[in-house]
Amino acid sequence: MTVNEELRYLYNMDQIDRNSGRFVLDSTRDKARLQRVLALDRQGAIATPDAQYHAAMLLQHGTCPDHFRRAYELSHAASVALIPNAEWLSHASYDRWMLSIGKPQNYNTQWLISQNYIGSISLLQPS
Repeated sequence: MTVNEELRYLYNMDQIDRNSGRFVLDSTRDKARLQRVLALDRQGAIATPDAQYHAAMLLQHGTCPDHFRRAYELSHAASVALIPNAEWLSHASYDRWMLSIGKPQNYNTQWLISQNYIGSISLLQPS
C-alpha cells in the first residue's frame, strides 16, 4: 500500500468513526491513526497534496497545538494545490490551533461554549 493509499484509508476510517460517534466512546482508534500520521510525517512521507489533505484531517483530530498547527500547514499546502475541501480544512485547523494556544479564531469554524457564549460552526464540511 502506498502512503497515499494508507492515508486515504485512515481518513475513511476516521470519517466512519466520526459519523457513527464511535470516537466518543473509544478513542483508541483515533490515537492509533494519529500516531501513524505523526510517524509518516517524521519520515517526510506526506508529500502529495492528497496525502497532505488526508493527514491534515487526522491531525486536526489530534490533542495538542502542535497537531493542529501541522494540520493547518498540510491543509494549506493542499489548498494551494486546489484539493477539494482543503481550503475549509485549512480554516478549521487554523481556528482550532489558535483556540488551543489561547488566541481567537479567525474563520469562526469552531464551537465555543462558555458560561455566557456559544459560538458558531461552519456546517459546510464535517470535521
